[in-house]
Amino acid sequence: MKSFAVAVCVLLLIIWSRLPASAELIVLNYGPGTGLINGEGWWDNQLEFQSMADSVLFGTDTPITGYNLFTSPDPASTAGTSFRVSFWNDNNGRPGTLLAERDVAPQSEQYLGKWTTSYGFSFDVEQVNFRFDPVILSGGTRYWVRATSIGFDIGQYAIYSPGDGQFMVYPTPGYPPFNSPNGDLMFQLVTVPEPCVLAFGALAVPLVAHNARLFRRRVKFSID
Repeated sequence: MKSFAVAVCVLLLIIWSRLPASAELIVLNYGPGTGLINGEGWWDNQLEFQSMADSVLFGTDTPITGYNLFTSPDPASTAGTSFRVSFWNDNNGRPGTLLAERDVAPQSEQYLGKWTTSYGFSFDVEQVNFRFDPVILSGGTRYWVRATSIGFDIGQYAIYSPGDGQFMVYPTPGYPPFNSPNGDLMFQLVTVPEPCVLAFGALAVPLVAHNARLFRRRVKFSID
């Protein structure tokens, strides 16, 4: 048993040292395939013109390190543009105090093909990915999150069924935000888990197999 424990420690160190820096987990998924895209088209999404926020709730403390936005290829030419990702606490079902903001450039962009809408036809979908320093969201607490462009209309799809089917619209400055029952914003939130979490996850299978072997040996011994 002692030799097995030593082997586990060595294997853990090896896995830890070889984990890719890009290992990511999608912790909230309102992306393609989770529902039908609102067939009315994409929403104007530009800071100081019109932008949207959606609410999120996690069961445990979760560091958010990325936001994937889904839009049409038409407004998705992001070269030379910058974006702002914002986080608020919840104030009676709407964004309250601003907790954090990250001004970022797109890390990557990719065309995902055609996806079915609520009207039966299909839209082309483009995915634009933002990465930033972690924002820690506490478990059991509702927050609001928004990604919008600065000086450029990136556009924003909405999607039916993944969440509560509504989001908050920030209209032209000077007008109060209002709730829109047109689906959830089409986006994903991303985290980079701690290396130890990934390492122990990789060890789960051999550990279970080892314990099963020990159990079989004990059963055999008791029968004999």
